[in-house]
Amino acid sequence: QSVQAGDVLARLDSNVQQIARDKASLTLQDAQRTLERNKVLVQSKAAPVNQTQAVELAAQMAELSLRQAEQDLADRVVVAPISGVAGIVKVNAGNDVTSGTAIVTIEDASSLLINFWLPERLAGQVTLGAEASLLPVAQPERTLTARISSIDNQIDPASGTFQVQAQLDNTEAHLQAGMAFTVTLQFVGQSFVTVD
Repeated sequence: QSVQAGDVLARLDSNVQQIARDKASLTLQDAQRTLERNKVLVQSKAAPVNQTQAVELAAQMAELSLRQAEQDLADRVVVAPISGVAGIVKVNAGNDVTSGTAIVTIEDASSLLINFWLPERLAGQVTLGAEASLLPVAQPERTLTARISSIDNQIDPASGTFQVQAQLDNTEAHLQAGMAFTVTLQFVGQSFVTVD
């Protein structure tokens, strides 16, 4: 289904983080009350001024601990980093999820990059912005037009080819990432002497 950047994709178990956040909140409230009491005592000269720095530091540390606990709690909600189409969810309720676990793949397929390789004899003849005719293998009745968007700067010595990328508009979402295409490019041929 379509998702927007920031949409919630999954909520991880967060009981431990919730408790830590609540404890940090109580600690901060206590530190702030202590700071207020200390200010009153200092004004009435019932407490030394140098004690204020330690109390202020404790309040600041408690505030940082609360911010850390809130961030840890927020990190238990997995949100979409980009807008696009979400694929099949790869985890179920009860699965152990780590920071390296793939939950779902989101792709913005409104524009596709078509990768293909050309023989080195065509190096220098391909230009950025040139048209490439594409025939989707899965939809042979459709002929599409893409534009060359990138040309690699090296020839692969093993194959004698270089990589080219063409960008294809897919706003109607008729195509999916990973599809195969037949790519056709047109080049000016060599000139030959003609005899009447």
